[in-house]
Amino acid sequence: MSRFTWVLCTIVTLLAAQVYADEPVVVRERVRPRAVDVSFDFKSANFTDVVEHIAKRSGRNIIIEGEIDETVTLRLVGVKWRRALEAVCEQVGAVIEEEADDIIRISKPETINFEVEDAPLGKVIGMIAKMVEASVIIGPNVKGVVTAQFYDAAWTRALDYVVRTSGFVVLKEGKVFRIMDPAALEAQLVTRVFQLRYIQPPEEYTPKLDSKFAPFKERKI
Repeated sequence: MSRFTWVLCTIVTLLAAQVYADEPVVVRERVRPRAVDVSFDFKSANFTDVVEHIAKRSGRNIIIEGEIDETVTLRLVGVKWRRALEAVCEQVGAVIEEEADDIIRISKPETINFEVEDAPLGKVIGMIAKMVEASVIIGPNVKGVVTAQFYDAAWTRALDYVVRTSGFVVLKEGKVFRIMDPAALEAQLVTRVFQLRYIQPPEEYTPKLDSKFAPFKERKI
């Protein structure tokens, strides 16, 4: 190879390296789809494995509380991931609790059986809480009459149905369930307005801008 050819190759290599060095690196963020269709055909599959399959397909964080040692036999084609999760949970009697946009909890509450007719709402709520030894706080305005029949029903669903049918809401705070009037709950929300106070400069001050690109100049304002 002649000296001229070697020099020419070196120049071309350096120019190419400079072009690639100046080219910006594009980092593509993986956007998780909001609505994902899932398809599967499980036969006597472990419940946890099925939920993990849905979690991977949907990109959601799904937490299973306790041990749900049940099997699932279900075939779904092109179903929204949330509806598929609900169908799987219905098979084993589990309930879904969504804490946030990215966290979903699944549990299998204890089942209860009871029948009441024209019973005071507070008494029915207390009866459900006593059956499962749950901590329940009933608001002062929670009143009404209930007629209901539940057989082999998850106690959390039974409580929710009884309360919502009477026009009230169930608010879960940790392991405590609060039964509230929606109007009273809204009144508890406190809105605070904070006034921002900015520090004012003195009436006469000298701003300074000093860098290697611009020489320092004083200017009184």
